[in-house]
Amino acid sequence: MLCEKCQGPVRIIASVGDPVAIRQLLDHLKLRQATDQARPPPGRAPPQLK
Repeated sequence: MLCEKCQGPVRIIASVGDPVAIRQLLDHLKLRQATDQARPPPGRAPPQLK
């Protein structure tokens, strides 16, 4: 994986998989509202053909 800014190599140094821990981290960083808004709108049915 490459860094989008400098094109250098990226290393994953940690991963959080527990949903409760993720929510606590986002709340602490005050990102909860930003992540909720970043979700795409729900899908919709295709238009009806006549």
